Amino acid sequence: MPAKRKDPNAPATLPTRRSARNVAKETSYNEIDEEKPVKAKAAAPAKKGKGKKTAEKEKVDGDATDAKEEEKAAEEEEAKEADPEEPAAKKSRTGIAVGDALPDLVLKDEDENEVKINELKNVIIFAYPKASTPGCTKQGCSFRDNYPKIQKAGYSVYGLSLDTPKSQKTFKTKQNFPYHLLSDAPNGQFLAWLGALKVGKKITRSHWVVDGEGKIEAIEAGVAPLDSSKKAMKTIKAEEEDGEEAKDEDVGVASPIFPTDPDISFSNPPTPHLRLMRRFATSTITRMTSASARCTLAELPKSHIFTSNLPADPEIPSPQASKEAPAELLRNARAVKGAIFTWVKPDTSDDYELLATSPKALHDIGLKQTEAETEEFAQVMSGNQIYDEHYPWAQCYGGWQFGSWAGQLGDGRVMSLFEATNPETKERFEVQLKGSGKTPYSRFADGNAVLRSSIREFLISEHLNALGIPSTRALSLVNLPSKFARRERIETCAVYTRFAPSWLRIGSFDIHRWRGDRVTMKKLADYCIEHVFGGLDKLPGKRETDTEEPNRFERLYREICARNAKTVAYWQAYGFMNGVLNTDNTSILGLSMDFGPFAFMDNFDPSHTPNHDDHALRYSYRMQPTIIWWNLTRLGEDLGELFGAGEHVDEEKYAKGQWSEEEKEALITCAEGIIERAGDEYKAVFLEKYKELMGKRLGLQTSQETDFDQLFSNTLDTLEKYGIDFHHFFYRISSVPVFSLSSDDDFVQAASKILPPEEDKSVHYAGHTREDAVKGLVEFLQAYKKRLETEGSTDDASREKRMKEVNPKFTLRNWVLQEVIDRVSKDGERDILQDVMTMALNPYDPETWESLEITKEDQERYCGTVPRSERGLQCSCSS
Repeated sequence: MPAKRKDPNAPATLPTRRSARNVAKETSYNEIDEEKPVKAKAAAPAKKGKGKKTAEKEKVDGDATDAKEEEKAAEEEEAKEADPEEPAAKKSRTGIAVGDALPDLVLKDEDENEVKINELKNVIIFAYPKASTPGCTKQGCSFRDNYPKIQKAGYSVYGLSLDTPKSQKTFKTKQNFPYHLLSDAPNGQFLAWLGALKVGKKITRSHWVVDGEGKIEAIEAGVAPLDSSKKAMKTIKAEEEDGEEAKDEDVGVASPIFPTDPDISFSNPPTPHLRLMRRFATSTITRMTSASARCTLAELPKSHIFTSNLPADPEIPSPQASKEAPAELLRNARAVKGAIFTWVKPDTSDDYELLATSPKALHDIGLKQTEAETEEFAQVMSGNQIYDEHYPWAQCYGGWQFGSWAGQLGDGRVMSLFEATNPETKERFEVQLKGSGKTPYSRFADGNAVLRSSIREFLISEHLNALGIPSTRALSLVNLPSKFARRERIETCAVYTRFAPSWLRIGSFDIHRWRGDRVTMKKLADYCIEHVFGGLDKLPGKRETDTEEPNRFERLYREICARNAKTVAYWQAYGFMNGVLNTDNTSILGLSMDFGPFAFMDNFDPSHTPNHDDHALRYSYRMQPTIIWWNLTRLGEDLGELFGAGEHVDEEKYAKGQWSEEEKEALITCAEGIIERAGDEYKAVFLEKYKELMGKRLGLQTSQETDFDQLFSNTLDTLEKYGIDFHHFFYRISSVPVFSLSSDDDFVQAASKILPPEEDKSVHYAGHTREDAVKGLVEFLQAYKKRLETEGSTDDASREKRMKEVNPKFTLRNWVLQEVIDRVSKDGERDILQDVMTMALNPYDPETWESLEITKEDQERYCGTVPRSERGLQCSCSS
């Protein structure tokens, strides 16, 4: 076994006091919260067999990507595959003809109910190549939209394909089809009888009308998606909906994510920049909850509690002053004192493209899914429209960056639009635009965000939340194709919308201590107690070891410490590395935020840092618990006077710092004691949460004192020694039949399946052989089995179910992100962004990926072995 080592996650000796000599003079660091992969990559080659439609690189509001042209091309391609025989409507390739009776076959519908084919009468049966693909969606939705007319004519409808019942169920549910879908899997016997099954199990899009005696009344083979329902209705003499021919733009893409929402309608042609978003509406996550309490953006309850309770920039004291202020006051860097924020206004752009939204974020903030297709949503999320009664603002804060004081920082390219309250849950969020232009806090930067880094932050925010890791959220991503920014190279800009209950951070307190502004410090602390954490009764109270009641600021500090301890425990348990953990990137709510050169662990290496500029490994995986505590110690120093001021905290004596030497020493002693006790509490909370999460990931139902040393530590030692992929390890051991292992050969075979296939020569085991790694995993499995047996259960099936609920199949790796960036920004693809978002939102449930445009091959590739050249990818702080 590997030599025993200390747990890599345990905090190091926790500092509690810092000399004033450590305060460095203000530096010119740019806001560090983004990244750029250091490794230069060639443009992604064209992906074969993906069936992707790539977007033109012209402006989205042009005519180059007209939906009708795409549909026409698709129909021409389908026409090539159609049966050349004629007349198609009278005879199929196998010789069935009008008047033939349906065969004696039994198929299953989407609910796996058996359907006897020869008992079907007065029905339209339509065949389609593959569920949830664009053409088949249009065909199915056309029948859906005209179903009342078909029923009125005395007919019903059945869809037919080679898809499994499960896939048919997903297709039907998502598109709200009122009719059944039949599965002819795996052999296509009915499709073959109908003459619609071609070589290679390809299906000719067709439909058949069956009369009241169960005989073929009409045959249409090689039909275009939108012609199928029209021709069938003509046969049965049913009027098409509204008496008009369906238009390409209005069918198929209209299928709602939440089918019961009465306001989901696409009766009007979309504005050009929304064309892509309408297609995305058919390929997102499944129904979440009732839509009854969700609303439009205009209806969403908004507030301005933050700006009503905290001091504004004295140079711009009101929204009206901001409207009238000269550009240099709003945009040029300057010191902002005695304030928490500045009233600002976003840049506008005539050329913008709404690339993607998060359906889960729309739901959680309280918006209807259809709101993402409205003009108002696109205008607000691009910065072109603001609500005058809730004027935007940018926060002022400072920060310690890489251990040195960086002076005033602030929202240099971020503007808060408004506070929004979910009507159903009553949760309040602060909504921000990132990349929205310069503010007084921009320093030497340009106020822009580039598309590359915005894609990264957009996807990772939602993925962390889906994994269960506390995180800020991502609502939408807007491309600005005519706006560019210089980073290491010239790049396209973007605006990214994000939200969180609060964007306050440790740096929000740092700046006021640095300036000696006790009044603003106290206002901010009291605001946090009342409006961020919900009141004093929501904060930790007196401990058993306390000799007196802690004051409100100590209780605030302890809550902030505990929340951050839990979050860093999640990072360590799930192999996530933030990359930049400065005090201006550390949330008082313990949220993962301001994502820069972040990464998920590939091969387990506790010394790995995803930050190319982090030469001292300050922000490596191993150091994260200690660095978060270092930041919290700075917060304790910020609040030090409030800790010890006692009865004088609301008096002028505190505001002016009129302390005697004896009182100063007492204040320091008090603050040091509080920080030290909070450090002990931080470590205890961290370890408790870490043990809980690791136990769940290993399928344990109980906790034992020996787990940390004998199981968790030894497991990590094995992963590190042989360079085993951190995420694949946990996912693959879920499926190992541990209780069935008895012989040496059983253990060897099981251990081998945890590793990549033997023929994969790209994998190197940290200088060892694959056989060595197998031996190491055998030792793990033997110890693991013994530990599981102590719980009394020997049920592998229930253990696997538990483990797959907490061990994701898909983890958003850096190499996947870079491929998505290349395919969007270089190849002009758009579907890939929403598809990967769907995988990111459903990392534990691969069944939800079945209807995606992205191929199964790519799905498995994104979940499989990390390409050798992409392992341990590091990023710089360019954004």
